[in-house]
Amino acid sequence: MDARHYSPLHRLSRAILARGSEKLRGTDWWAVFVEIAIVVLGILIAFQLDSWGERREQRRAERLLWQRLAEETRNDIAVLDNVLGQHLESAENYRLLADAVANPGRQVDFDGRGRATCNLLRLPAVQRQSSGAIGQAAGSRLELISDPELRKLLRQADANRIFSDRQLDFFRANFLRYGDNIEPHMLWRFIDNGRTACRVNVDALRADSKAVALLPKLYRDQRQFARYRAYEVQSLRAVEKRVLELINSQS
Repeated sequence: MDARHYSPLHRLSRAILARGSEKLRGTDWWAVFVEIAIVVLGILIAFQLDSWGERREQRRAERLLWQRLAEETRNDIAVLDNVLGQHLESAENYRLLADAVANPGRQVDFDGRGRATCNLLRLPAVQRQSSGAIGQAAGSRLELISDPELRKLLRQADANRIFSDRQLDFFRANFLRYGDNIEPHMLWRFIDNGRTACRVNVDALRADSKAVALLPKLYRDQRQFARYRAYEVQSLRAVEKRVLELINSQS
């Protein structure tokens, strides 16, 4: 078809296409590619910087948590060691008291322990600094712990804590019942500055067959509960060791 016979609209569209073709032929495609690449690279770098910043913040938060864990664990171990010592002291008192009852000549060993003999019925609670799953990072903070070994140790320590605390209620109920037989033979009095002193009337206890029969059981119970607290200490020491390893690895 001759150009003279094209409609005005047809001629206009052909002119636009011709000019577009000229622009495309004159385009620097390498420059376009470079510009696109720069834009894409900038976006990727921005995402990567955000990711690096987030990971850095997570590492910082986790390190702070490790430091808090180390402090809490160290303090809880000190408290538990003290409580464990009280259980063992009480168990030893029962052993010496049973010896004194069976052999009056051995009473001097029991009397020589002084005021410590009056912790026979004591089952102390543990005033931990941490609050469950060791307050220590379990619970809402556990997801911040990325180290699987530490997470496992924390769960084990928390399981030991829960078990011994529940057993404490059981043992206390028994000790409260046994106290009806033992406590009448524990003589308390006030001394200077409002302090109290106590001694066990071994002669009277020796004549009380029910009280005498309870001594081996109470000794065994104190030793058993001391084992529960020892398991707690052992699991906390494992947590402390792992936490310090992680802290030192980033020093």
